[in-house]
Amino acid sequence: MVYGGQIYVSIIGERDTDGDGLIARIENGKAVPFVTGLDDPKGLAVYQNWLYVTDKTKVWRVNMSAKEPKAEVFVDAKAFPIPPQFLNDIVVNPEGVIKVAEIHDLGIGRDAKELLRKVQAAQYVAEHPGEV
Repeated sequence: MVYGGQIYVSIIGERDTDGDGLIARIENGKAVPFVTGLDDPKGLAVYQNWLYVTDKTKVWRVNMSAKEPKAEVFVDAKAFPIPPQFLNDIVVNPEGVIKVAEIHDLGIGRDAKELLRKVQAAQYVAEHPGEV
């Protein structure tokens, strides 16, 4: 991800070790820590001066213009209509609407009741903007 002419990358650290993930800025060909203490950060997106980061089951937010940038939980797992398993990518459109993608193995379509529940949850989110 590029912001202010600089490249930022997510680094997940060791598998199944929480707190060792980070966001780094590339300086002179080296990854320099920008924000630390994350779990398994993946997707990065910027809107205005905010960096949004997907990390397992939550979304972090970082003020890119702060003297000492710190990650704060922006969306916790409990805020999703269906608890996420593993958030992966994130985008923010020009109006500031955030969308995230998730990886899971829940077998969509193999269980009709579960598929119907997920479709109904998605419909509810679409019909109630700003609530979820």
